[in-house]
This record gives sequence, structure tokens and C-alpha cells, in this order.
Amino acid sequence: MTQTDRDRLVTLKKAKKSPIARREAAEKLRLSIRQVKRLLYALKKRGDKTVVHGLRGKASNRRIEASIQEQAVKILSAPVCAGFGPKLGWRPNTCATSTGSRPAKRRCAAG
Repeated sequence: MTQTDRDRLVTLKKAKKSPIARREAAEKLRLSIRQVKRLLYALKKRGDKTVVHGLRGKASNRRIEASIQEQAVKILSAPVCAGFGPKLGWRPNTCATSTGSRPAKRRCAAG
């Protein structure tokens, strides 16, 4: 838990005490009163984990498989593709193999 998360947690626990504190908590957290109420409900149900994002510490769903990443690095490391910048891999009409619905106009020997 980061310091920011701890600060939010302290503010929410103070807001539990009275409705007036909810308004102050909303101003301090830069949220609406409705969102503070939602966080207080979640705090009651889930505890201190409420202020931490649910996906923290988990792998991304958009992660590229290691084999595909190695293959892309191999293709883009070819001498024919030397001198191209990091955006080369997503451009369909360059050295990298096109996987889009329309065919690439030109391809290098590596692809």
C-alpha cells in the first residue's frame, strides 16, 4: 500500500464518524459525496483493501506471450530492418510482418 493509499484510508475512516466528515472527505479526496459513500460501503465489506486497486500485483491481460515476443525481436533485429525506430513493429507497411486484414504494400526479406 502506497502512502497515498494510506492517506485515503485515514480520510475514509474519519468519514465513517459523521455525515459532515463525508463532505470534508469528498473535498479532500476530490470525489463526490456519492463516491465517498460508495467507498465507505466497500470499506465495510472488503476492509482496508478497498483503497488499493483490485488488479495491483497481478499480470496484465494484455501481456504478450514470451514466444511471440522472442519472434518479434528476432524479426525486428534482422539486418534488413536496421535503422528503423521502435514504432516499426506496429506499422503494417514496413519491415515487420503484417497481420492486419489488408495486405502490406511492401515487405522486407525478414518478414
